[in-house]
Amino acid sequence: MPPPTAPQSPPAVHLAILFAGWGCYAMISQAVLLRQFLVVFGGNELALGLFFGAWFLGIADGAEMVGRWTRRIPATQTVAGATLALGGFLPLALLIAMKTMPVWLRLPAGEVVGWLTVALAGLLCFPLGCWVGLSFPLFASLTDEDVHGIGRMFVWEAVGSAGAGLLFALVLALWVPPVGAALLAAAFLWLGAGFAFPNRFFKYLFPVGAVLAVVLAISPLADRGEQRLEQKRFAALSTGADFEASLQTPYQNVIFARTGGQAQLYGNGTYLDSYPDPYQFRQTAALLLGQTPRPRRIALLDGGLTGLAEALLKSDRVEELDIAYLDDILANGILDRIPAADRDWLSDSRLRVIHEDARAFLRRPGPPYDLMVVLSPDPSTALLNRLYTREFFREAAGRLGADGVLMLAVTGAENVLGDEVGPYVGSIDATLRAVFPLVVALPGDQVWFVAGAATAPLTDDPVAMKANYRGAFAGEPPMDPAVLDLYALPERIAGLRQALAAIPPVINQDLRPVSYLTFLRLWDRFAGGQLAGALALSARLPRWFWLAAILVAAGLSAWLPNAVKPAKRAGGYALLSVASSGFCAIIAVIIASLAYQSLFGQIYRMAALLFAVYMLGLALGGWVGNRIGEAPVRRLPGMLAGDFLLALCGLAFYGFLPWAVLHPIRLAQAGLLSLVFLSGATSGMAFPLAARVLEETHPAAGYRAGRVEATDHLAALAGSFLAGMILLPRLGLQTVAAIWLLCKLAVALGGWRVWRKTVADPGRRTG
Repeated sequence: MPPPTAPQSPPAVHLAILFAGWGCYAMISQAVLLRQFLVVFGGNELALGLFFGAWFLGIADGAEMVGRWTRRIPATQTVAGATLALGGFLPLALLIAMKTMPVWLRLPAGEVVGWLTVALAGLLCFPLGCWVGLSFPLFASLTDEDVHGIGRMFVWEAVGSAGAGLLFALVLALWVPPVGAALLAAAFLWLGAGFAFPNRFFKYLFPVGAVLAVVLAISPLADRGEQRLEQKRFAALSTGADFEASLQTPYQNVIFARTGGQAQLYGNGTYLDSYPDPYQFRQTAALLLGQTPRPRRIALLDGGLTGLAEALLKSDRVEELDIAYLDDILANGILDRIPAADRDWLSDSRLRVIHEDARAFLRRPGPPYDLMVVLSPDPSTALLNRLYTREFFREAAGRLGADGVLMLAVTGAENVLGDEVGPYVGSIDATLRAVFPLVVALPGDQVWFVAGAATAPLTDDPVAMKANYRGAFAGEPPMDPAVLDLYALPERIAGLRQALAAIPPVINQDLRPVSYLTFLRLWDRFAGGQLAGALALSARLPRWFWLAAILVAAGLSAWLPNAVKPAKRAGGYALLSVASSGFCAIIAVIIASLAYQSLFGQIYRMAALLFAVYMLGLALGGWVGNRIGEAPVRRLPGMLAGDFLLALCGLAFYGFLPWAVLHPIRLAQAGLLSLVFLSGATSGMAFPLAARVLEETHPAAGYRAGRVEATDHLAALAGSFLAGMILLPRLGLQTVAAIWLLCKLAVALGGWRVWRKTVADPGRRTG
């Protein structure tokens, strides 16, 4: 039986639809799995590095494997069609596997998710990445008769990804459950495949499958499936509460549960609150009111709806109480579960609930507050950390009156702070002291910080606190003032003050979130200390160590392309350009994601929008690279220009980030998205140009596509882990942008030397 022969390439329009549908599939699948991975990781944005690392490892492995395979075994319509058919089921299968991890891992009750569990969840992204990687060279083999085929694949795949990213951010993230979105990803893939395969079986199978997937995605069955999976996942956590409902908000995954007469609230897999709990909230209100003799105007930031606001409104001295609560879907879910008999306070004329980001709320002009309270959980994520930075405290100070007080609570320790709690609590203390002249810390399992101007009446004297609390009521207060003795034990206050003074001061900033990093050590301790040694080593290594290592890598990048045989220099530089573009491009995406989260707080919903803008840039860059690559003499100069332009994007990021902190949110968002687009465009030029340079020695399109794809994504894998897990938390966003600039300039310098030698000796222009 003769071996199968390569099929005739389908019409260009049909291939364009196939690759665009494939791009839609990849983008929606990526967004769905990334959001679920954030839930596994408690919303921590370090998940970006782990997720992209596993994703790119899969792509690189699949591309390299099939790229070599297609040199020996020609692709057939049957092989390509079967690959597409099976790939459509992968996103839903992996989503189900990730959601049910607590079931099949049998996690102990109450245990914090550890690093090994997170790593296993990351590996679940590998199969889909591998499928995407093997598909690219497999489909590239269908374009062997078209000299522009690989470049066009790249462009149309980027266009499809961009469109799907916009669709996900603006529609699917708000209205379609993750199960439905995974089905829609399959529908896009199969719809595109229906145009590309003349085989009668696939010609009808794919459209029918696409229609069925769409019907299931928009039907109530998708939401029922989503609720059922969330119920199984929650039951496996053994919290003792009964699952009630799961909500997907623009900012997090929310679960409402109930135990007895209390509602429990979980965000991204982490316990947030339970209510009603009148005693606890009245006790907290007593502490807050005990810090100011004039609590006329109060602002609660990112909380208060579960009962604290009601307790504060019992005070006769409170004239206005503003609650800035960004997540309106979550807020409505909380209020809907308040018993009818306890809802009177919601109609109080003194209460105002503003569904707005706390930082945007503080930037708006308005009367000063006498008391401002941050009710956000510990800064375990960049989203939460943005309410604990020096820049935020400056904004808060600007909205406090001359005697105004800011209060917040973080996880502490009853007795000794220790190596994990100490640096974390110390970073909050140092950051507050960098802004406020007066700072008081009240010890306990929760350390309450009280900060204010030099004239603020804050105190740690229990007598003064009790007097303030009594003065907040015309009659007898609802809580015995003696409860304040629990917070103001002189010996413990002095011990905490001494312990904090011994910790080296480190300032938590928007662009260098050190509290976010130090909390990871505390989180690791709660999870069993699986990475205690590695995290401690990372914290001890000085900044110069990482910078020196980057300088060595940059020097090698400039030297390496010219260290090979003359005949291989052009090809070597082409692959190094692709690798450095993949490395810097993923750094751009992660920097932009963390900056977006730190400055605007919406990455759970808007990650797909960032990816869409980036893919639009890739599409433009791929188109430009394709056009430049038509003339062999322009290929190396084109790659060189792309390298220099991508280096300039790194410089632009370096200058833009501190500017964005100080300017209006809408303008900063537009600037950040523009830089992401330009980074995609300049990095996208490398892919088609490298493929054209390599065609001189490797005519098989499948092999070239696999080689370039594997190189690109192996470098992106390195960038994901190095930047996302080490450099960004340790060095900050600006320094990593400078590293990006340095690395790309080094590669451009090496490419310039290759080009100069090629111009001097055209006979060496092979490789």
